[in-house]
Amino acid sequence: MIMECSRIKSGDAEGIRLGNETLKVVKKFFYLGSKIPDDGRSREDIKCRLAMARKAFLKKRNLLTSNIDLNVRKSFLKVFVWSVATYGSETWTINSLDKKRIEAFNMWCYRRMLKIRWVDHMTNDEVLNRIGEKRSLWHNLTRRRDRLVGHVRRHQGITNLVLEGSVEGKNCRGKPRNEYAKQIQNGVSCSRYWEMKKVAQDRVAWRAASNQSQD
Repeated sequence: MIMECSRIKSGDAEGIRLGNETLKVVKKFFYLGSKIPDDGRSREDIKCRLAMARKAFLKKRNLLTSNIDLNVRKSFLKVFVWSVATYGSETWTINSLDKKRIEAFNMWCYRRMLKIRWVDHMTNDEVLNRIGEKRSLWHNLTRRRDRLVGHVRRHQGITNLVLEGSVEGKNCRGKPRNEYAKQIQNGVSCSRYWEMKKVAQDRVAWRAASNQSQD
């Protein structure tokens, strides 16, 4: 089983053989728990992880919606649900629609923990005020991603080469796709990529820039 990732489909992958067997070309596959499509986008993996996290919440529903102290239940939420939702999230390229989907799942969990029904017509701000949290899932995700990128940037190796690699072919028509490195650059408020690389070399400065991006 193989997958061809290119802006221009060449068809070269069709002829790859292993012994007497021609390897099958697929559109997507699972690797180490992540769903990887041939277009390199993260949307399918994000939807898959959130669905798994929703199932994890429902499995622990009796505990998460019990009369146990709210702070304890929030800790359980991060252990049993957030860990599922954010698995592999360090590598996601997230656009505005994906971010809304992540934040919507975050609020879905909070509303069920507080037993707030949709007919109660309570705003998200009111829910966050009652539970005493910000949008924790998004903050957790960006913190994990920034820590990984900072570590990679401070160490030379194959992971660093992959981070700065490019894909053959020309850009498609229309609005350019959001790039992984670009979203990190914007998150830490750096106008140029070389500026982001320089900040990443200083662990303290990078952590400060990362914390600022989560506000």
